[in-house]
Amino acid sequence: MTLLSKNELATIERQMYNKGRDIDVALYNYVTGQMPNDFVGYGLTMYQNRDGGFGHGLNNDNLNPNSTVYQTLEALNYISLASLDLKNEDNMQMVKRAFNYLYNKKTEYSTYDESNLSFACAECYRNKLLAVDLLPDLIGRTIALLDERSPFYRKALTLLAKADSDLLKRDSLSFIELKGYHILYQALEKKAIEFNQEAYYYYIKLRNSYIEKLKIDSINYFEILELLDDKFAYCDKIDEALQKMKSELKPHGLYEATTSWDNAYPEAESAKLKWLGTRTVLNIILFNKFQEIEE
Repeated sequence: MTLLSKNELATIERQMYNKGRDIDVALYNYVTGQMPNDFVGYGLTMYQNRDGGFGHGLNNDNLNPNSTVYQTLEALNYISLASLDLKNEDNMQMVKRAFNYLYNKKTEYSTYDESNLSFACAECYRNKLLAVDLLPDLIGRTIALLDERSPFYRKALTLLAKADSDLLKRDSLSFIELKGYHILYQALEKKAIEFNQEAYYYYIKLRNSYIEKLKIDSINYFEILELLDDKFAYCDKIDEALQKMKSELKPHGLYEATTSWDNAYPEAESAKLKWLGTRTVLNIILFNKFQEIEE
């Protein structure tokens, strides 16, 4: 028996249309098979800057209008989730401009950006001590979305050794970092690119350690579902996370924010409203991934 019924999905859909951001509604309509993915591409253009990067609050917890690495990678995540057709010239130009920003206008890849200090955002984007490494995510997105004809693709391959070296120096990784390496190794496997086996198995060791220590709650229930692609390993824990995700569906029909700003910005309250649609569509994707939606 699946966890999410047709009736529950109908309620979610109604509330998504009422409260979700346009970009999240577009993604929802695509993943539920109701509309083509073109609308996700159209929606993303509203967040892209002249320099090719993305900003303007694409990430709900960062109201910086300027381009940042994290918000640009967020855009590439939407592009991947929506399986945008990169044979379409407009879509490919949007992607090329994003990678031009990432490779030619940035030299450091982390959640911290100095320009965040001038705008309301969560503390994790303002405090350099809380910065998280995004290089593996960048390499993975590049390899997944481009091919060997692209100079950005070739540049990404040259950065693999650094990502491996950085990984082998670590005793642990945050969820965002683990997700970045997950994206990276998925891309390498799909493109049949050889990779450092020592680094890969060390990543698996750190990921498994993180999962085994994880106490599933209302803040992190989705993490294990994003880090694993099937129930082959940690079946019981995946089932626990899926059950928790089902229980977190609120009476109003949507999911609420799992993030915290950890500062006094009043804009944090409006961010929670935006997360209603974002967290909901991301959870629908996870229910789909584990085939837990009634057909």
